[in-house]
Amino acid sequence: MRKSLLLLGALLASATALHAETQLIGCMYGSSAGNKSGIYKISTTSPTITMLSDKPQATGGGVLAGDTYYCQWYLSIMGSEVWSNMAFDTETWEMQGAVGARDTWAFDLAYDDSTDRIYGCFHDPDENYEGQRLVFGWIKPQDYITDYATVNPVCDVFVNYAGMDFDSTGQLWAISREGLLLKIDKETGATTLVASTGLVSDYNTTAAIDRATDTMYYFLQLKAGSGATVDQTSLYTISLADGTATKVYDLPGAEAVQGLGIFVPLAEDKAPAAPADLALSFTDAALNGSISFSVPANTYDGATAAGNVDYKVAYRPYEDEMAEYRQLATGITTFGTRVDVPVTLPGNGWYSFSVTLGNATGDSPRTLIDKYVGYDTPLSPSEVTATVDGENVTVSWTAPTKTLHNGYLDAEALTYKVVRMPDEVTVGENLTASTLTTPAPTPSERTHYTYNVYADNHGMTSAHSASNTLAIGAYAVPFQCDFLTEDEFSDFTVLRKVAYPDFIYTWEYNNGAKGAKLSNTIRDDDDWLITPGLALEAGHTYELTLEIGNNDANNPGKFEVSCGTEPTREGMAQHTLMAETGVTAKRPAFETFTVTFTPETSGTYHFGVHGVTPARSWDDLFLYSIGVKDNTETSVNGIILDTETEYYSIDGRRLSEAQAHSLVIVRRAGKVYKIIRP
Repeated sequence: MRKSLLLLGALLASATALHAETQLIGCMYGSSAGNKSGIYKISTTSPTITMLSDKPQATGGGVLAGDTYYCQWYLSIMGSEVWSNMAFDTETWEMQGAVGARDTWAFDLAYDDSTDRIYGCFHDPDENYEGQRLVFGWIKPQDYITDYATVNPVCDVFVNYAGMDFDSTGQLWAISREGLLLKIDKETGATTLVASTGLVSDYNTTAAIDRATDTMYYFLQLKAGSGATVDQTSLYTISLADGTATKVYDLPGAEAVQGLGIFVPLAEDKAPAAPADLALSFTDAALNGSISFSVPANTYDGATAAGNVDYKVAYRPYEDEMAEYRQLATGITTFGTRVDVPVTLPGNGWYSFSVTLGNATGDSPRTLIDKYVGYDTPLSPSEVTATVDGENVTVSWTAPTKTLHNGYLDAEALTYKVVRMPDEVTVGENLTASTLTTPAPTPSERTHYTYNVYADNHGMTSAHSASNTLAIGAYAVPFQCDFLTEDEFSDFTVLRKVAYPDFIYTWEYNNGAKGAKLSNTIRDDDDWLITPGLALEAGHTYELTLEIGNNDANNPGKFEVSCGTEPTREGMAQHTLMAETGVTAKRPAFETFTVTFTPETSGTYHFGVHGVTPARSWDDLFLYSIGVKDNTETSVNGIILDTETEYYSIDGRRLSEAQAHSLVIVRRAGKVYKIIRP
C-alpha cells in the first residue's frame, strides 16, 4: 500500500466533515436492471449507484483497507470451483495482484487498522463440515494475494456472520444471517448478543460501519416469496446501541452486494476535478513527445469553477507498481482548457503517466495513462526451419512484425543472431537477411541439433524461437532401438508409397505396442523405415537383427531388408540383404530375423525395412526392435588380405590407417605380421 493503513480513521473522519452524505463502496452483481458487475459508489440517501470499476468481484468476500480494496472472486460451474484473491488500488483501480486460495473464501471481511489485519467469517477448509462449521480468523493484507495465503484461525463458529466491521473504538461487530447483532472479541472470538434486528437475509450479504457516527449500514437480500413478492435488496441502518433497524431504500435492480466499505473521497470538494481525455504523442522511437489532457471546468464536488489551476505530470515504470512517480513537468493553466505538455523520457520502456491538478484547496484525483515509448522488444521470429544438405545447414525464419508492448519496431533495421544448440555455438550474428547457410557440424557421434534465432530491434532483443531438430552424425555400433518411446522412432526416416505419397497410412509409432507399425489397407504397402546413420568399418561383418510381428497368424505380412549410404530409395537399392519375406507371428508375439553385411568401404550406412504386403491383406507389420552389432572375427589370421598392406588394432579390429602413439599390427602380402610402435 502506498499510504499508511493507519491513516484510515483520519481519512474517514475527513470525508464525513467534507460531505454531509456518507457514501458506501461495494461490489454488485446479479442486477435485474442491467447494471454490470463490478464495484460501485453507493449513496446512503437514495438508490443512486456509480460504477468505479468492472474489475473487482467480491463473491468470496471483500474489504476496503486504506487505499487498497481486497476481494475474492468465487465461482462454481458444473461442479468445478474457482477462487481468485485480488487487490486493487482504489485511486486507479489497477490490479496489484491475484492468486487463487480456497482457504480465504469468506462471507464477509473487516479491516482492523490497529493490528493491520483482515478479520473474517471464513468457510471451513475441511469440506466435510461445509455449511455446518465456519472459522472466525484473520489474515495479513500483504499475504492475501500470495500463493501461501492462509487464514489464522481464532475459533470455530456455527453462526454465519453475514456482515462485519469495526467501529470508531476498535470494537468488532457482526450481524448474523438470522439478524442477530453481535459484539465479537477479536482475540478470542467470544460473542455478546446485543439485539435481534429482525433482518433475516436469504442470501449472503455485507455490512460496513461509518466510524464518524458509528452507524452500521447493512444490505438485506430477500428472494421472491420469502418476505417479498420479488427478489429484493434493501439498505438498512442499524443502531449499535440497541439494534434498531431502519430501512433506507430498495435497490431497483435487486443487486447482490458484497464487500461493503465506507467510500473515502479522493479529493476535497473544492479541489479540481480529475483531468480527463489523456492522450500521448510520440513519433516512432522518439523519447521526446507530449502528453495532452483536458482540465474540467468544475471542482471535485461538481461546482462550476474558474481561475488558475496547477498541473503536475509524472511517470514510473509501468510494471513496477510499487515505484514512486517521478516528476516530468509542471505548469499553470486555467479551468476548462486543453493542455499539451512536452515531455522527454530517459530511455526505452513501458511507462505509466500520471496527471494531477491542484489549487489552493488541494490536489485532484490523479488520472493515468500508459504507453511503451522508444524501441520495443520484438516478438520472436516465427517458422524457424533448419535443413541439412551435404556439408551445409540452412536456417530460415519469418521476421517479426509486432513488438512485446505494441511499441515501435524498426522493421527495416532488424538484425538476427543464430545460435546452434546444444553446443551453444553462435553461427551468425548481426544478420540482416532472414536466412543463413552455415557449415554443418561434424560430431564424433550422432547429435541432435536445433538452431535458436533471436531478433534485435536497436538493442532490444527478443526471446528465441527454436528450429526443428536435425540429427547429424552416425551412431557407433553396437546400435539397438527398442522403440520404447516416440523419440526413438523419430530418429528414423520414413519413405511413403511412391504411387500414393499422401496416403494416410505409413510407418508410424504405436504407443500401445511399443513399436513401429505399418497398417495394411486398400493400398499396396511400399513404405520404408530406415535407421539413422551407423558408422561401419570396411571389411567388418555386421549382424542386423529384427524382431517383427504381424496381426494375423494365418496370413503373412511381407517385408524386405536393404542397406545403403543414404536414407533414400536409391540408397536402399545399393545392397539387398533380405529378399521378400513373410511373418505370421501374431502380436505381441514376434519372429526374429538376422542378416549380415560386410561393407567394402568405411563410412556411414543405413539399414531399411521395406513393407511390401499386398493391398487388402489387412496384415499390419509391427517392428519391435532393430539392432546392429559387429561380428568381425578378431583373429588377424582369419581375415583375407584385400590389399598389399593392412592395419589392425592390437585386438584385431581393422583400421583405415596406422594410428599414432598406439600399438598397431601391420599385415603384408605373404602373411608377414609385425607389431610396431609408430
